[in-house]
Amino acid sequence: MRRIEIAVMGAAAAAASFFMAWHPSGVADYAHDAGPTLSPLIHGNIAAALGHQPAMGWFSILLRAPFDFFARHGSTLLEYRVGSLPCVLVLAALGVWLAVEMRERRNAPWLACITVVGLAVLGPMNWHALSAGHPEELLGAALCVAAVLAAASGRSPLTAGLLLGVALATKQWAILAAGPALLVAPRGRAQIAAIGIGVAAALTFIPVLAGSHHLLSPASTVSRSTTTAQPASIWWPLGHVDIIRPYGWPIERRVLPVWVANISHPLIVGVGILLPLILLARTRRYAISRESALTLLALLFILRCLLDPMTIGYYNLPLLIALLALEALHRRGLPLLSLVSNLVLWYLVVHVPWGLEPGKVAAIYLAWALPLTLYLAAKLYAPSVINGLGKWLSTSLPSSLTTTRSSMRTPNAPGT
Repeated sequence: MRRIEIAVMGAAAAAASFFMAWHPSGVADYAHDAGPTLSPLIHGNIAAALGHQPAMGWFSILLRAPFDFFARHGSTLLEYRVGSLPCVLVLAALGVWLAVEMRERRNAPWLACITVVGLAVLGPMNWHALSAGHPEELLGAALCVAAVLAAASGRSPLTAGLLLGVALATKQWAILAAGPALLVAPRGRAQIAAIGIGVAAALTFIPVLAGSHHLLSPASTVSRSTTTAQPASIWWPLGHVDIIRPYGWPIERRVLPVWVANISHPLIVGVGILLPLILLARTRRYAISRESALTLLALLFILRCLLDPMTIGYYNLPLLIALLALEALHRRGLPLLSLVSNLVLWYLVVHVPWGLEPGKVAAIYLAWALPLTLYLAAKLYAPSVINGLGKWLSTSLPSSLTTTRSSMRTPNAPGT
């Protein structure tokens, strides 16, 4: 019966992946980002492909190329859709694996399993990333979570290192997964680190050295600091108000001091190093638990969004996938935090015009992101606070509700 369930979930996830990949009606950033590299590559023009350095890492290019080969005589839109499919499928595979673990380890109800698969494949920020021309965001998020899970299992440091390496060779922000992956590994940390660095370096520098770029070209593809702040950022309230009229009507934007813009990205990397070290010193164990590693990963990803002045909707995708994995594997019932987070971001992206109502975006985003950040941080570094809050809530419930919950947990007769 379980094999039938897995087959059904896998088929549903695959069908949803095809639907997602074929959804975009335009190529957006793909036209000037991955397209100038991928299109020549599938037509056999290696020199032209190597002559353009894409903003993302080369792994997503190499993963998409065999699929796009069959669409090489079609339109750019067809090429983009076909190339997006493997990125969505990787995330779908992770979602199915999480659902299977829920079903087999904790006998989770079907509704919870279907919700996890649905959020993994059809989450609103997945749509946003694909519509913006960035399927590699889905791929990078899945690989980061998979690297942490593989390291936590302790079965194969080689697999964990490979997953971490290809994640690093997909998106630069994947460096935030290195700390959780290394801390959770019960053995083979040096092997994981060496393989991860080796794979990432090979996939990054070999195309650079083979092409017409200088050695520091990968560094030049990292998003440069900007003095303009998006409202989904902790810096936005600190910016200077500037009114522009690009379309004939006034639009408010916030301009940051140059020094703030310059430290934002190094600060994100610094947090990615400092927080794992603090956790390691606090726990005083060789390896942290899988739950702690996923919590740390989600915390680092939400801090990345808060600290990046240019955060937009799909930047939160890695956070959502890490949060989904945390709840799927270590919470009973529906993944409520993931559901609420997806709903908040869906509302902000679909129903609020960021250029016309930035104050509303900032208020809603920070009202969601800051409490979530505090919760994740307290869960890691002050678990007694979370435990005390849980006990206070349980003792503060009405007696009738407490009695009902107790009767639901306790069977009427042994073995029933």
